[in-house]
Amino acid sequence: MIFLEKLSKDELRKRRNAEKRERYHWYVSHGICPFCLNDAQPGRVRCAVCLEKNYASHQKHDANRTEKQKSDYLQKHKLRQREKRQRLKEQGICPVCMKRPVSKGFKSCIECRTKEKQKTEREGKSYRKTLGLCAYCDEPPIPGKRCCPKHYASRIVSITKCRQSEGFRLSQIEQKKRINVFWREMEWERNQRMKQPEWIRP
Repeated sequence: MIFLEKLSKDELRKRRNAEKRERYHWYVSHGICPFCLNDAQPGRVRCAVCLEKNYASHQKHDANRTEKQKSDYLQKHKLRQREKRQRLKEQGICPVCMKRPVSKGFKSCIECRTKEKQKTEREGKSYRKTLGLCAYCDEPPIPGKRCCPKHYASRIVSITKCRQSEGFRLSQIEQKKRINVFWREMEWERNQRMKQPEWIRP
């Protein structure tokens, strides 16, 4: 006679969930979409069809949410992502790609640092200058300037506001004080040298 193990509802639910998780991770590790069992997209968990369905579902839910619900959801999502990155850091996993181990002495892996460096060089002001583009967009700059008319005007407004601010006035006063101290020290050193005999002056 075979005796079946008697389990409570909670225990059965936990066992089923554990089996589902195990199947899910097996499909993902073998490049199979765990929702329809078709081939997953490269670098993704789902296949193209399931990705499209998932995107449409998210769009539908977002349209039905209020502004407060959207704000609360974003805050919770940011908190979950922050906690996940912290766990990955403690485990020595790159928090950017969340896959590869970090390089020794760095906070990310070499692949992510290389991609970030290439992105910075591609979007940098010096690279745009070599292409003859505005330092902030893909429009041609004003002759003799680094910016297009739109960004040149916005920069002028920002600089004017900055110069009219109280912080700028105080920083100018501090800078003048430092310059005065510097010149007084230079004058003192010159006077000290002049007091020395000519044959030992530097």
